[in-house]
Amino acid sequence: LRDCRVVFTVSEFSKRRMVELLGADPETIRVVGNGVEPEFFEIAECDPSSLEQPCTEPYLFMVGGLREKKGGDALLAVARQLREQGSNIQLIVAGPNGDAYESEAEELENVHLLGWVPDDEMPQLMRGALALLFLSRYEGFGLPAAEAMAAGTPAIVSDAASLPEVVGDAGIVVDPSATDDIVNVVRTLNRDRGMRGRYAVAGRKRAQAYSWGRCMDRLLTTFEDVL
Repeated sequence: LRDCRVVFTVSEFSKRRMVELLGADPETIRVVGNGVEPEFFEIAECDPSSLEQPCTEPYLFMVGGLREKKGGDALLAVARQLREQGSNIQLIVAGPNGDAYESEAEELENVHLLGWVPDDEMPQLMRGALALLFLSRYEGFGLPAAEAMAAGTPAIVSDAASLPEVVGDAGIVVDPSATDDIVNVVRTLNRDRGMRGRYAVAGRKRAQAYSWGRCMDRLLTTFEDVL
């Protein structure tokens, strides 16, 4: 870091961590963000009901698997409470899972573990969801949140690390340990089409900042400034 003329990173949060933990000079660090693939923006134009769905009930989508870092305990707590309340909302999980979390999920009929999902299937799964539920405790950026917004899907994210920065006012920021509050938000989204629509519009607008074109603009502007 001391030898670099410029350091690129993906979020103000990651920049702060470089400064706090490694003693980096903040003047040399430029935030350029992360890029969302065009397919997520394109699928926002599709009616979710026209897409092939992983289940017939409304579902929350989670990317990254059930793991401690990804808030596996919080996710399962939400699923468990939804089941106890008699809700038909499901939890669909893409990605690798920890063994303990996987065993617990097998006992919940409203949790469906997809494992590894090919990249070309992700936009459709994201677009069809009632919301992204991303309760990760530590993300340098948190690309699924930006992908959800680009796809026109409300993003419910934890109040940790970079995630509030990524979604801003266009997402729903929650305390991952506040299961009651999260379930209330989810059930309200499910019955309030207007609320879903407002977050979809706001999310798509904010996601424009995370297109590859905008990221490249920030990269090139930095090169022009330092060379």
